[in-house]
Amino acid sequence: MKRLAIIPLVVLCLVITIPLALGSDPLNLGHLIGTMRTARHPRAAPQSVRQPASAQQNRRVSYPLAVSTVTDPWKPGMPQWGVQVDWADHPGDTISHAWTESQSIVDYIVGLKANSICISFPVYVAGPNASMVSAGAATPSPARIGVLIQEARSAHLRVTVRPGLDESPGSPVGAQGVIAPADRGAWFASYQRLLVPYAQVAQQDGAASFVLGADLTSMEGDSHWESLATVLGRDFRGDISYDAAGSDYVSRHVNMPVYHLGVDAYFAVDAPDSASVSGLAASWNSWLDQKSAGPLPRVILSEVGIAAQDGAYHAPGSSKADDSTNPLVQARWYQAACTVVHDRDMAGLYVWSLDFNSNPNQSASPSASPFSFAGRPQSESALRACFSSS
Repeated sequence: MKRLAIIPLVVLCLVITIPLALGSDPLNLGHLIGTMRTARHPRAAPQSVRQPASAQQNRRVSYPLAVSTVTDPWKPGMPQWGVQVDWADHPGDTISHAWTESQSIVDYIVGLKANSICISFPVYVAGPNASMVSAGAATPSPARIGVLIQEARSAHLRVTVRPGLDESPGSPVGAQGVIAPADRGAWFASYQRLLVPYAQVAQQDGAASFVLGADLTSMEGDSHWESLATVLGRDFRGDISYDAAGSDYVSRHVNMPVYHLGVDAYFAVDAPDSASVSGLAASWNSWLDQKSAGPLPRVILSEVGIAAQDGAYHAPGSSKADDSTNPLVQARWYQAACTVVHDRDMAGLYVWSLDFNSNPNQSASPSASPFSFAGRPQSESALRACFSSS
């Protein structure tokens, strides 16, 4: 009986004390229970307070931008089927413009069934005897190069970053191959200072390869390359390579401290515009045989380019200032190179080139570079067939 008498007293105490603690609303009891549960099972941190409209607008765009993805991403042992993107910067373009251009370029390359991209950008010397390499107005900053790397990696493309010593206006073709710096030590020191930030961005954003340089014939074999490769290797832990001029590759030993060698493959073929793919492939093999017969697993055709013009087989590295457009010449050249890469177990090929500042989804205009394949249906079809063949 005493226990039964105590119960009304307990109830009365609860009725008095709970409202005092939680307020007059009896529904606050649910708050007390919820608080007890939270203490046992902590929730994620609360979301931030709703931002003003202006702040929301600034956050609408999320980078990298959405892109198509490669169906069969590159893996070790597969050929690198790639596109050379030639990026001469327009300094007035905003960083958001770089993102949208990169998105367009990457979507186009994925549409070609490529698995790789090489980002080529210009660096400069004041003259053939200059002892300093520097960025110019058209040199994209490391941050801008990083934009394209990020977009490409979002698409699962393999990425190579390649600086190229640009020819000054009026210089003959291949002028970068005959430079003779007055002070080679100073030349390499300035080149190293210029390249280190690009190597850092390449590592940070996921590039697979970094090219020391291209077609620098007169500088090959210099002992400074070894130290440059070592310094860059501290920041970039991927593959460090070098791209040689095709004539140098087939005629002599290219003495550079790299494992993979790229070849900018321009050589004359005595063939009519109607030449068959098999006949052109035989010409490719004859040219490569000057260096070595059989498989070439450590060699990449770093530039496969030709003008879509009549007579281009006689001088693939040149173009004519007329309107003799012949897309089939270009398409068959690509098909022949693809055949040779397969037959000789080469490391891959990159077609030259896609202008970063162009719209690749438009038909090729009369003013388009004769070397451009964008907007030329026969060339694009040949590349899709090649790049999807592995």
